[in-house]
Amino acid sequence: MKVFKTTKKAVSLIMAGVLMCGAFGCAKDDTQKDTTTATTTPVATTPAETTTQGPKTLATPANLTVTKSENRNIALKWDAVENATAYAVYRSQYAEDYKAFEGYDLIAITADTTYSDTDSNVTTNIQWYYKVQAITAGADYFTADSYINNVRGELLQEPAATGAFSNSALSSVAVSEVNSTITRQPSENLTDRAVIGVDLAGDKGAEKNTTAVDAQGNEYEKGVYLSWRAFDADPEDVTFDVYRNGELVADDIKVTNLIDEAGKYGDTYKVV
Repeated sequence: MKVFKTTKKAVSLIMAGVLMCGAFGCAKDDTQKDTTTATTTPVATTPAETTTQGPKTLATPANLTVTKSENRNIALKWDAVENATAYAVYRSQYAEDYKAFEGYDLIAITADTTYSDTDSNVTTNIQWYYKVQAITAGADYFTADSYINNVRGELLQEPAATGAFSNSALSSVAVSEVNSTITRQPSENLTDRAVIGVDLAGDKGAEKNTTAVDAQGNEYEKGVYLSWRAFDADPEDVTFDVYRNGELVADDIKVTNLIDEAGKYGDTYKVV
């Protein structure tokens, strides 16, 4: 039996590494094992914050001008506003610094950048004041009745559905010109004298609201008070004949009224 002795050289090998021994001697194992343990430290993360922005306000319409001032036809135009779907047109009879000013009336909603105010009450013997507002809305805005109201300078209300844009502020004011030429309207072409008869007796239980007196100041207790029209075309010396129930009761009357003392409730009169 052989006995192996450990020499100094073998010891140094053992100290330098791992000595593998077998039938043919000992050999060093140079394989190194890393016994280091890796530690992973979790990193705390903060969720990203989300900011919700409200709708952007549309730009205010610019360069509102009056392009025509005629009776019952005052024309306006203004610059288009990006992202606007329509425009609200407002009108006032008074300037904002005038004591009678009560606000601007919403008179129209249009998809165009022009508008003609053809209201029959708009005449050019006075000035009219206009403002325009850019709006974004659905088709319901074009059903005018529910939006024609006095806004007193306030913005038109938003539609029920909130969009990406909100209505603009009101534009600067545009003022129509005064046309000093006033056209005389033709008088009515009347053909009926429109005779009116009032029973002075208050017969048939009627309340007596009209009284008349004679030249001496005595009140008439009976009879019918008559009145009728004079026409522009009547001559200066025109006279009238009065008929009651087809019978002439007065002629050569130079005025447009008469008291028929014999008249009574139910009589029919004609003036020629």
